Amino acid sequence: MLVSSQPYHVKLQVFEGPLDVLLNLIEEKKLQITQISLAEVTDQFVDYVGKNPIEGGMLAEFLQVAATLLIIKTKALLPFLTFSTEEEKEIVDLELRLKLLAAFREGGKGLRKTLRKKQFSFGREELE
Repeated sequence: MLVSSQPYHVKLQVFEGPLDVLLNLIEEKKLQITQISLAEVTDQFVDYVGKNPIEGGMLAEFLQVAATLLIIKTKALLPFLTFSTEEEKEIVDLELRLKLLAAFREGGKGLRKTLRKKQFSFGREELE
């Protein structure tokens, strides 16, 4: 099975482009989350996956962005909603895990770039 090399782009009435750019615009408050249909974003991704086999990393990336968008939209639509201490901890934990996933993803990009260059150097261990 071939893995798609084409990046996933979402096409909405108010935005067209990569999903991570959509998330950045929303986080920077340059685009209102309430203008975005998360169901439409998900439907488009499911259609994309049906036509383009993908690797697990791309699926994880989509889930990370989708979960972040869902948290942002929930807070925007239901600002009066109060959470129990346990639920608040779970939300904070999820946000932390999503940030860590994004950091690992960025680190992976740097590692892939280094591996593509095929220029490695290894230090020698000192003998005791």
